[in-house]
Amino acid sequence: MAEGKKKYLERRAVPSFKVPTWPELSVKALLGAVMSDVVLKDYFPDKFPKGRTPERGFFWGVLFAVKPGFAKQLVHDAIQVRSNQQPQENVYQVNIQKTILKKMLEAPLF
Repeated sequence: MAEGKKKYLERRAVPSFKVPTWPELSVKALLGAVMSDVVLKDYFPDKFPKGRTPERGFFWGVLFAVKPGFAKQLVHDAIQVRSNQQPQENVYQVNIQKTILKKMLEAPLF
């Protein structure tokens, strides 16, 4: 419960963002690092119910609003690690030209 000790953000101060839903970028994986940060911990409760973490959108919203460089670096590092991994057997990569990708994204998806 916030007893006047925690900070808050207005919704309009939270930028829009896209974060991959990879295990290494999960709230559970990053919560310890965030709660040990002197600035970020003031935006989260001190304790969570057993087995619970902050909602993903809230968690990343606070990170991108308060420390955007830190949030971007977390995502960048995860992308770098994944791009440096050796391809697994029976896994294929498809390269799509930017112009074709743009047309694909403009089309409705069902």
